[in-house]
Amino acid sequence: MNDPAVPPDKAIDRATVIRRLGLTVLTLVIAAIGGSAFTLLTLPAGWLTGAMVAVAAAATAGVRVVYPTRLRNVIFVLLGSSLGAGVSPELIGHVGDWPLTMAIVLVNVAAVQLACQFFLSRVAGWDRQTAFFAAVPGVTSYVLALALPTGANIPRIALSQTVRLFLLVGLAPSVLAALEGAISTSRPIGGVDDFALTLIAGTVGGLIFRFVGVPAAPMIGAMVASGIVHGAGLASGYFPQPLQIGLFVALGALIGSRFAGTTFATLRGTLAASLGSFAVAITVAGLSAWLTVAFTGQSFGEVALAFAPGGIDVMTTMAFALHLDSTFVAAHQLARFFVIAVYAPVFARSPRKTNRADSARGGRPPAP
Repeated sequence: MNDPAVPPDKAIDRATVIRRLGLTVLTLVIAAIGGSAFTLLTLPAGWLTGAMVAVAAAATAGVRVVYPTRLRNVIFVLLGSSLGAGVSPELIGHVGDWPLTMAIVLVNVAAVQLACQFFLSRVAGWDRQTAFFAAVPGVTSYVLALALPTGANIPRIALSQTVRLFLLVGLAPSVLAALEGAISTSRPIGGVDDFALTLIAGTVGGLIFRFVGVPAAPMIGAMVASGIVHGAGLASGYFPQPLQIGLFVALGALIGSRFAGTTFATLRGTLAASLGSFAVAITVAGLSAWLTVAFTGQSFGEVALAFAPGGIDVMTTMAFALHLDSTFVAAHQLARFFVIAVYAPVFARSPRKTNRADSARGGRPPAP
């Protein structure tokens, strides 16, 4: 019997909160199991990739996975604070060495966009609006926000962007570990005072960047603030390993949760074109990275992640997990975003009825 002292609407809200909390815990448990399995198999970045694969598989199989926005923001602040701990006065002295790689990464963005758009439009038969947005290399949430008012096929765009990120996270660790060879995993752990100061700085930085409107504000703001604290010598050392593992698992769960509501039928209808687009994007980005390494002598792993058509948060965390220079990767990924933020609204077409070129070629766009 319901408590008469509790209004029905509040009782429903409370039940909804409890249900979502339970589903969130279930999502994280699935992620932890997947991360543990991949780590036991000694796969590179196993906690991150295993968590992602497990949650994505569960979501596609019909399990309801939930990842609240507030939890995402907390995880991003912690991740950014942890990433910023890699900044040192010596590293800051190398920032002036990056103008050439910054210029190349901007050219790489345009090359990936044009190549993927051509493939999706001319080969896969997608209409031009959908092909344009699906080809934008990364920043999925921003791309979807631009695409919503247009006649583009939103499910195809979302799935294409998600599949590309999924494959990047799934394949990059093994490929880069094979190319880079054995990488030292020893990292000094900071004391309690270092941890507290880093976390306070990261939280303040995330809030400031969110107020200003910087992309991926919680993580980038926290990383910049933490980097300032560590670069100035006010704090030193990284977060304890158990916390780092928890953050990798949480980020993997977030990526996997993007498959929520996706059925195998919908995935199958978009997968071939998405795989082709991914192959085109990774080929162009890989060639750009190879040329950059040839000219600059920079680590291929760092350049590859800096040029990879993924998100700022995920690629930077991937660099950290693989013990590469996450500051270098974050700076170049941020530059990629600003280029996309400038050209995407300019070249996005005005709302109109979507061209069903794919239907004429025997395909049907997936239902929303």
